Amino acid sequence: MFFVPGILITIATFPGVIVHELAHQLFCRWFKVPVFKVVYFRVGNPAGYVQHEIITNKWQSMVVSVGPFFVNTITGALIAFPAALPVFKFDNANLLDYVLIYLGV
Repeated sequence: MFFVPGILITIATFPGVIVHELAHQLFCRWFKVPVFKVVYFRVGNPAGYVQHEIITNKWQSMVVSVGPFFVNTITGALIAFPAALPVFKFDNANLLDYVLIYLGV
């Protein structure tokens, strides 16, 4: 078994972190929750965060918390699916297809 430093994982997953934090911010804006600070990506722990006012409504709190999972899943699928077809069929896949799959995953 080998050790993978956290900084490498942070750098490798930066596109997902950016979309994740953007989704948190968008859901906060949708529910008119004041946002104090947004860090979309940084090399450190945590890789990104959104500081916002405390949400008292349980439904809104749940959507702001869980919404980015659905946004990232749908965005990743939309990015990776068109590129996955030539890659998995072994039919004229190029470097761009592999990059899109990386971004989607």
